[in-house]
Amino acid sequence: YVASKKRVVPNCGRLNRVVQVRAGVAERLGKASHAAHQLERNVCATPEECKAFLDRAAARLKPIRDADLAALLAKKREEKPNAKKVHPWDMAYYGRQIRKEKGIDEEALKPHFPSSEVVPAAIRALGEDLFGFVVKGPL
Repeated sequence: YVASKKRVVPNCGRLNRVVQVRAGVAERLGKASHAAHQLERNVCATPEECKAFLDRAAARLKPIRDADLAALLAKKREEKPNAKKVHPWDMAYYGRQIRKEKGIDEEALKPHFPSSEVVPAAIRALGEDLFGFVVKGPL
């Protein structure tokens, strides 16, 4: 887990350059930031509107997240009774165990849920049901 996170370091210089160029473009366009420019073009009229949107989404997602984390911690405590929290590197391991216990065979399900159909449908469903916006056009 930690080793995979260290792969990012060589790209930091490139990323910093991209951030600088984007900030320059936004400034030339009279925008406060690249984020403000992108939000106006794609989602929200202002960063404040975007923050309100994200706050609403977080409020709706928090109970689901909390239930998932509680299930993962309970599974982890079966192996480590004194565990206090689930670390990022634990999630895949204990998640697989929970799915296995529930009889979910992900490999057997894959042919029935092609990503070319599932991903656009999921984006639309999340957008409409959870976040309250409508996705128009192809994805």
